[in-house]
Amino acid sequence: MKSFFFCFCLFFLCGSTLMAYMPPTGKTEVVTSYIWETFNKHWNKSSLVSNPPYVRITQGTFIVQINHSIKDNFAIDGEFGYTSSEAASGSVSDGLSDFRLGLSYKIHDQLDSLNNSYLPSYGIRAGLIAHGDYEINQPFSAGDGGSGVEASLFFDSFLSGGWSYGGDLGYRYFSTIPDELFYGISVSKSLFTKWRVSLGVNGFSNLSGFDLGQQGTQFNQLMESRIDLDLGMTYQVSPSCFIRLGIATALSGKNTGQKQILALSGMYHF
Repeated sequence: MKSFFFCFCLFFLCGSTLMAYMPPTGKTEVVTSYIWETFNKHWNKSSLVSNPPYVRITQGTFIVQINHSIKDNFAIDGEFGYTSSEAASGSVSDGLSDFRLGLSYKIHDQLDSLNNSYLPSYGIRAGLIAHGDYEINQPFSAGDGGSGVEASLFFDSFLSGGWSYGGDLGYRYFSTIPDELFYGISVSKSLFTKWRVSLGVNGFSNLSGFDLGQQGTQFNQLMESRIDLDLGMTYQVSPSCFIRLGIATALSGKNTGQKQILALSGMYHF
C-alpha cells in the first residue's frame, strides 16, 4: 500500500502552500523530513474494516529533498531516503525509499511586477521515479515498488491579509504497477511574525488494478485511492531556516489503509 510521502511528496512538507516557489537563480534549498504513519483499519473496496491478521501497521520514513534553481524560472529537484514498515506480527519491509529526479518550469510569476496580473503563479514539472529496494507485495510493504515518469501542473498565490493558497494536479505512469492521478490544494495564513498555519487536502487515485480479496491479487496491483486532510504549523527560525510540524488523516479511500500521519520537517536554503 502506498505511503503518505509517495502520494504527495512535493507538497513542500516544510512550507505552506507555495507550490510554485523556486529559489533565486543559483540558490539551493534542502528539506529533511521524518514521516510517521500508522493504521489499524483499511478500506476493503469502499468498506472500512479492521486489519486481520496484521492488526496495526506502522511506517517511518526519513527523506531528503533538494531543489536547485539553475536558471530564471527553471529548477531541478531530487528526493531520496530510507523507509521501514512493520506489522504488529513482527513482519518488516524496509530499505531505500523511491528516488525522484525532476525539472520544473515556472510559466507565470505573480510577484513579477512586469506581469501586472492577479493570476496566481503557475508552472509545470516533469520527473523520473526509480523504485526503492524494500519488500513489495505485502500488506505492510513500504511502497508498491514501481518505476516510471510523472508530470504535473502546480500553482500558488499570495492574497491580502497574510493568506495564500496553492496546489498541484498530475499524472504518474509506471511500467509494472497501475498508473495514478494525484492532486492537492492547501490554504495558509500567517500568524504574528514568524508563524504560519496551513490546511490542505490531497489525494491519489489509481486508474486500473484489482480490488482487495480478488483471487491472485498482488498488493502492488490494487486499484487504490485515498483522500487525506493535512494540518500544519510552520515556524521561521531565521531568514533561511524553517521548521514545520504536520498531522494528517485519511478521510476516505478504496483498497488502502486509513492512515494517521505525523511529519516533522526542516528547510534550509543557501
